[in-house]
Amino acid sequence: MRVLEIIDIEKSLAACTEYTDLSAPSVASNLTEAINSILPDESSSLSAAARLHFQNPGKLLRGITSLRLSKGIGLDWRRAIDWAVAVELMHNASLVHDDICDEDQFRRDQFSVVSSFGTPIAVCLGDWLVARSFELGVRAAQDGPGIRVIEILASAMRRLSAGEAAEFSSPKLLEWADYEEIVLHKTVPLISASIEGPLLLSDREANTADIRCAINALGIAYQISNDMADILDRDGKPGPFNDLRKRSPNAVLLCFREQLSGKVRDEYDAWWGNLSGPTIEEWIAQIHSSLSLDICSQRLNAKLDDFTSSYNKLPDYILEALDPILVYLNALTSVYASPASAAFDLN
Repeated sequence: MRVLEIIDIEKSLAACTEYTDLSAPSVASNLTEAINSILPDESSSLSAAARLHFQNPGKLLRGITSLRLSKGIGLDWRRAIDWAVAVELMHNASLVHDDICDEDQFRRDQFSVVSSFGTPIAVCLGDWLVARSFELGVRAAQDGPGIRVIEILASAMRRLSAGEAAEFSSPKLLEWADYEEIVLHKTVPLISASIEGPLLLSDREANTADIRCAINALGIAYQISNDMADILDRDGKPGPFNDLRKRSPNAVLLCFREQLSGKVRDEYDAWWGNLSGPTIEEWIAQIHSSLSLDICSQRLNAKLDDFTSSYNKLPDYILEALDPILVYLNALTSVYASPASAAFDLN
C-alpha cells in the first residue's frame, strides 16, 4: 500500500498566485489555505487526524516570517509559499510527536491528535507531515539555486529530535546553560529555517553568521515566553503549571530552583524525583510568592537585548520579516512586566 502521495508539480498550493497584503492576518490566511490544500484527502486514514490538528493552525509565525522575507528579496511566489508551508509542516510534525512523548491531552485549546486518535495514528501523521515537508522543500528548490535548502530541513529535524530526546535523557533538574542548549535544538532550528531557506533559494548567503546569532537569541526568548505562558495559563492547555506537573524543563521553574537553598532545595529536588515531601499545590504556592516570573522576564528581555545588539548588522529586509515575531514577544514582555500582579489559578 502506498503511504505517501506525490505532489503534482503543477498544482498550486493555494488559490493566490502572487504576493498580496503582507500583514500578519493576511499572510496567516494564505498559509492556512495552502496547508489545508495539501492535507490528506477524505479517503486517507490520516484525514480526520490532520483536520483536527490544523483546525487551529496556531500563530504561524515561522511561515509568516518566511513569506515576508521572500517578498522582500523578490523570491517567486510559488517557491516562497512552498517553502513557508514546508517549514510549518515540519514544525507541526514536531508538535504532534511532542504530544506523544509528553502524553499531552491538549494542543491549542483543543484535544491533541494522540488523545483523540491514539499513538499509532499520531506517529503516522507526524511522519506524514515530515515527508510532505521534504516534498515541498524539493519543489521550492527545483529549477533554481538553493538545492542545499533541503539540508536545512534535514538539519532542523535532526536537531529537533535530539533536543526532544535530551528532555528525557538529561538530568531532570537542569541548569540554565543546559536549558538554553535544549532550546537551541528544539525551538531555534525552524525559526532559522524560515530565514535561511528563502536566502538560499534566492542565492543569497550574506550575513549568515550574524543572522544565526540573532535568531539564537530570539529563539531562546521565544521559548522563555512559552514557558511563562505555561505558568500563567496562557498556552492553550487546561490550567497552569503543566510543565511542573509533568516535570518538564521550564525557564520559570529553573529560576525558582535557583532561588532555593539548603533544606528547601533538597526537598524540592526530592519531590521532583519521587514526589515525596510537600504537595504540588504547596510548590505552586511557593512559586507564586517568589520572584521567579520577574527573574524569568528579565532573562527574556536580556535575550531580546542580545538580539538588538545584532540588529544593526542585519539587512532591512530581514528585520522587516522578523517584525511579527518581535511584535509578539514585545507584547508578551509588556504583559509579563509585572508578573506578581498576574492572577494565578492554583487548582
